[in-house]
Amino acid sequence: MDINALRVFNIIHSLNITEEEFADLENEQKHTERTGLYIRCIKKGYSMCVSHDENHQVVIREIRKEIPVPSRVLFKTLITFDDLPKQIYTLHAIAQYRALDTDIKHRADNLEELKDRICDRFVDNFPKELGRYYDDIHYQELHSWDDKKRATWGELKTRLIERQLRALFWLFGEDYERFEKEVKVARKNIPRIVKVFERHNKRMAIIQRVEDYQQRRGGMMYNPVWFERVQGSRLMIRCFKPGNPQYNYVDLNREMYLPMGPDETAELWLDDDLFEKTEYPELKVLSKRLLSNQNNDGNGAKRWVLLTADEFNKKQTLIRIEVMSATRRHQEEEAEKNLAQRIDAQFRKGKVVRQGIKFTKNSIECEGVRVKNEKLGHFVMRNQIHLQREPDFSKIVKDFICFILNIDAVWNSSATSVIYVCNFKGDETISIGEVDLRIESRKNNIFVNNHRIAKNDLVDVIFTALFRRNQKDFDQYLAYSSKVNLTLQKILSDGGISFELKIDKTNDNLLPIKEEKMVLSLPLHREKGKNYTTIKGVDYQIKDLNAFIDIGKDINSARIGYGGGGYLQRTIKLLYRSIKGITPREIGEIIKNGEQEYTRLQERIRKENAEKLKKAVGFLNEAVRLSKAKKIKNGFQIIGKSGKQYTVNSDTLAVYEVADGKPERYVCIVDMGTSTDTDWGRKDALAKRLLMLAHDLKVADEVHTLELAEAL
Repeated sequence: MDINALRVFNIIHSLNITEEEFADLENEQKHTERTGLYIRCIKKGYSMCVSHDENHQVVIREIRKEIPVPSRVLFKTLITFDDLPKQIYTLHAIAQYRALDTDIKHRADNLEELKDRICDRFVDNFPKELGRYYDDIHYQELHSWDDKKRATWGELKTRLIERQLRALFWLFGEDYERFEKEVKVARKNIPRIVKVFERHNKRMAIIQRVEDYQQRRGGMMYNPVWFERVQGSRLMIRCFKPGNPQYNYVDLNREMYLPMGPDETAELWLDDDLFEKTEYPELKVLSKRLLSNQNNDGNGAKRWVLLTADEFNKKQTLIRIEVMSATRRHQEEEAEKNLAQRIDAQFRKGKVVRQGIKFTKNSIECEGVRVKNEKLGHFVMRNQIHLQREPDFSKIVKDFICFILNIDAVWNSSATSVIYVCNFKGDETISIGEVDLRIESRKNNIFVNNHRIAKNDLVDVIFTALFRRNQKDFDQYLAYSSKVNLTLQKILSDGGISFELKIDKTNDNLLPIKEEKMVLSLPLHREKGKNYTTIKGVDYQIKDLNAFIDIGKDINSARIGYGGGGYLQRTIKLLYRSIKGITPREIGEIIKNGEQEYTRLQERIRKENAEKLKKAVGFLNEAVRLSKAKKIKNGFQIIGKSGKQYTVNSDTLAVYEVADGKPERYVCIVDMGTSTDTDWGRKDALAKRLLMLAHDLKVADEVHTLELAEAL
């Protein structure tokens, strides 16, 4: 309302507002540079106010407690003193809440108390962006299709940002002109802390993001679509208390990645060893995938992660593949000659040795196990392998295989997930341990040593070369894997395939049915090169293995939902397509008896895993006895034949040499053929390490208790 309307209400309700109070309210409305709520007087339990955040209009609010007047409310704080510095309003424009900001939760009787409240406002784990006033919906010309309009409003925004920065430096009593001279600008699309303030044990960071991307604009109703090249700098503010996990890492020039979309769940802060060594595309992928398998905290907040060089390179294989593919796409846009110059500078002495791993331009080697290819130096520099504190030789080799095969991550709309595809072209020669490999692309197929290998299997098949004894052994494995792919090998090992069958309603089946789910299994075995499943004691040949495997594939319900035939009809179609001679009767038997078959299959797998765990525990106990290992916190301590002392972490399996009673030098272990994805696998790997280190060995190759018993 305006003053005239207030005068009318004053008469109707007998509020007894004085002319002086009217004049003050009218004069306050003219201060359009101010923000917050101005309370001039209280009449009959109601306050007469000017709400600067609501277009500076006069408002009447109910108030249930006595407060001194005139006063102001900013930052949910009752301010009982007047003549506020203009910087206070500027700071409030940055951090004001869009709703309920006039609720009174605190009180400030002097400027110092108010400054504390301002610092508290920034502690809500969400960046406050400078210059947002001109980004408001009322200032759409900032994104106009007209370049001149955008430039004009861009200038206004720049001036506002400078004014807001100066207010922040005033808040903390620091020199803004000196900051302008010394600030180190952030890299494109990778935010950086360009200034840190500290007050009363709170740290406030100014975070800069230099943007360079294309943004779609317009397109609503009859407006045309156009694309704006967004180039500029954004500045955000965040404040941290000692209880925040980021607190000890809030320092000048800290780089980070702040999530920009709902599918990005991790806020990444880069450790010092990754400073200016990672790129925007790979950080964007990590923000999406790093915590994708963990439950969200329920309020939509992004979770914080300190990303070190080791953690960056220890992620799951699929995440590492996606990160490397994103890196590849980004770096292909840059000049390759710059990367070549970096490689030449790094390897000018011929080699780099990190934690027992020797890197050269065309090879990496650990404890006599060598991998050789002309692109290894390029791979090491691109992915910062040589910066890891605890490098895992086996993972480095596997990542290089993904790199050489040009494995890329793409979005699959049918499965609503990321899939990984091989884009390898041409030919490559690699030497891995005792094995030489020639990889060739012929038309749409990939051959390894003249054996065609399924593209989905290439990485794992080639990786096995690391722990093959000789060329003949590996070539025999290639010949088998070219006929029986890894998926089939696993199904045969498990004894069958399990899948969830959904009995669902659809618009093409109006029969009354009970919607439910059940987990079913189909056994599978192989005889004389052919695959069979068994239904009620009768073997049926598999005529389409891909269709049989697809039965257990997770499919987006949007593709086969109410109008697409449903899960049940899809399963029936795949059964007909995959099993030779099957009839409706047998399909009915599968549905009726499949759940019992699943129970039997799972029981067999449980017993096998229990037996493996029992053997692994026995192997570990025997290894502890033979190696005379001493149990310590988080693992074991062991003395080798040479007199060297080592520690082994039971969880991470990391090995360190001990000096002066403390772990000092990381020891890279080449662990051949030991899976650590299971409890029994980790215990088996731990036992091998104890036996190896007792002999000062660094390569685990068919280590067994009986083989070392006599020597020990």
